[in-house]
Amino acid sequence: MSFLEEIREEPPHIFSRIEFKILDYLNKCPWGATVYDIAREVKCSFKSLYSVLRVLEKNDWIAVVKEKNGGIGRPRNKYVLRQSLRSILKELEDCGCEVKDGRIKFLNLSRITYPYSLTMFKRTIIRLKYGECLLILLENNINYLEFIETAYRKDLRLLDISFKDDGIRIVFKKI
Repeated sequence: MSFLEEIREEPPHIFSRIEFKILDYLNKCPWGATVYDIAREVKCSFKSLYSVLRVLEKNDWIAVVKEKNGGIGRPRNKYVLRQSLRSILKELEDCGCEVKDGRIKFLNLSRITYPYSLTMFKRTIIRLKYGECLLILLENNINYLEFIETAYRKDLRLLDISFKDDGIRIVFKKI
């Protein structure tokens, strides 16, 4: 079984099902696809896709290209992957939950734009078990209080927070 077939069966928890379906479809279409093509393929209304596409674009995973066909009217937008799905997943490998010592998980959100970084954080804390710790890294310009508030609502206790030039380091524990 190939790598892509493997992850299609069990998409990484850092993407929602719709995000993964979009990235997977665009991976199969190197020439790009319109929002209508994507909506038809992933079985979702094109209006609801715009916010997901905007998030993927903001993280530099897809590019928007104006399709000029010489016709009258505004050119259509085509969405193209900037890199392969495999390389996106490889890039995010350190952003996924890595188990260290069986009790600590690591989430590097410093290269992920807000609010998608908060979404990834929420998806990760859902999978934490009692007694596990989660260490997250954030950029200095991120509103870290929102992460702390979200953690408290999900029964995570703040163990440590440190501010450095390269970012913010926060450690939580599931209680």
